[in-house]
Amino acid sequence: MLVLSIGRADGSYRVSVESIEEKFRPIKESREIAFTEKTRKDLTKEVEYMMKVLKRVPSQNGPSDSGSSFEFAEELLRKTGRVIYEKTIPEDFSEILKAKFLLLEMEDTEIPWELMYADDFLALKYAVSRRIVTTESVNIRPSGKRGRRALIISDPREDLQGASLECDIIYKRLSQKMDTVLVKGSNANVQKIANLFGQGFDIIHYAGHVDNELVLSDGVLTPEEVKEFIVGTPVVFVNGCKSEELAKAFLLGGAMAYVGTIHPVHDVSAAEIAADFYDLCMQYQIGEALRRARLSHIDKDLVWASLIMYGDPTLKML
Repeated sequence: MLVLSIGRADGSYRVSVESIEEKFRPIKESREIAFTEKTRKDLTKEVEYMMKVLKRVPSQNGPSDSGSSFEFAEELLRKTGRVIYEKTIPEDFSEILKAKFLLLEMEDTEIPWELMYADDFLALKYAVSRRIVTTESVNIRPSGKRGRRALIISDPREDLQGASLECDIIYKRLSQKMDTVLVKGSNANVQKIANLFGQGFDIIHYAGHVDNELVLSDGVLTPEEVKEFIVGTPVVFVNGCKSEELAKAFLLGGAMAYVGTIHPVHDVSAAEIAADFYDLCMQYQIGEALRRARLSHIDKDLVWASLIMYGDPTLKML
């Protein structure tokens, strides 16, 4: 596995690559890349435009004019990905970046590093995941349960029809493989979800609103509360807006992985790629499971491009 670190300094990024092998390598190579505030602002504008297009673009199997829109969005993804790659990765690092698993350490979370593009997107080429650097300690509370279990939290505010459909599809798929609890709408209140978090699940899937907190029917669970209530080491999938604080809270609470979205996508495509990811987690390490789920959707839609994962990509759910 390779660790690609991208840290910010005054007017530059410090980029380093480290190989994690059985034998420790005494040298960690790094380069300083000039990256002015103007360069970052220009890149951020390109990323924001790309995100707007991703939100609007239909699937490949959508209306009659969706083909050209899909192709435009794909090309925009590649173009933006090339810019990120060329402005960030030193030329001599391109030969080093050859491994099955890639762990990203970055301070600038506004840029979708997983979508860097050289001969392919990093997210499709590698089993890639992010790592959060913090001084806080992880608190894992063993669940003591037996058998696989999943918890699905569906549209607590009852204003996202697509989120409800998404969870119904995922429930149908997961319930064939494990004990699955589905909590919908107004039933997804703070007390109930807090109690369920304490029961220990292998999978927690949430589809609804996220505002740096987990929005429920009668209130919210703050990151501090999430960290306090989680029991076990679940794989957590939150389909809301990207939330660094929620990712950190679940991981500090013991979650083995957190999959989030750069922007929320609530439809059949979102449900299918999530369900495919869960299926693949039963066979592969979680980073490879997400890579394969992405690959299975590249000709159908662009939902794959909105997903980001935190955690060790080499871990297995079972």
